[in-house]
Amino acid sequence: MSDQQSAGKLEVLLTQVKETGQTLAALDAEKKLLDSSPAFRQVNTLISRARPALADNPMQDLLPALVTPPAGWRAVHASELVMAMSSLEAVLEACVLGGKIAQPDVGLAAIVDDELRDRCLDLLTREGKTDTAISAACVVLEDRIRRSAGLTPEDIGVGLVDKALGPDHGILEFDVPSAELKGIHGLYRGVIAVFKNPTSHRVVPDYDATRGGQVIGLVDLLLQMLGKAKKRRSKAEGARPTRRL
Repeated sequence: MSDQQSAGKLEVLLTQVKETGQTLAALDAEKKLLDSSPAFRQVNTLISRARPALADNPMQDLLPALVTPPAGWRAVHASELVMAMSSLEAVLEACVLGGKIAQPDVGLAAIVDDELRDRCLDLLTREGKTDTAISAACVVLEDRIRRSAGLTPEDIGVGLVDKALGPDHGILEFDVPSAELKGIHGLYRGVIAVFKNPTSHRVVPDYDATRGGQVIGLVDLLLQMLGKAKKRRSKAEGARPTRRL
């Protein structure tokens, strides 16, 4: 199968994931869906189709697992299915964007974040420097998380992500349902663990320009998402002032 055909299939799959996610998001987050329901089956079908579509692609490590009900149950809340589709959408978006970055006629225009573009994309054109480009992109992401959360240079790696974006007590939060916060946290954590850590500590010769573009595309997407994050308000800040009698 040609790269163009593969890219076309990913775009079709991405469209289906977005449509399914929108349908599920319209439901009550606490609504329970049986594992035999069409919506539940569709979610797992899309996740299953994504795995062979990303065969031999390092992004496959970030795909969500199949959704399964807790032991003894046959249903999950709609919010869990929404979270799975959100995670899948983010990975596929990055793969589609990364494929476009690798095409000479798209190049720099495909990356939205200026700092990321300036620091990384020239490295993709240099033979044997793709892992360096990925490392630089992940450093940009880590630094942006640190600055957005107001943390120190001593905060690094997945520990930094947990402090800044932990779904329950992180410094930053997103205006999304609570179930999606876990998926978002997992995406940022996964990028640092899967892509930054290896390229920071050793030479990784297995990446080509297409793979590098896909990873940088994912980082670009996460940077755009991070720009919408806000400092978490404490319960005291969120409480209404007490009226004095």
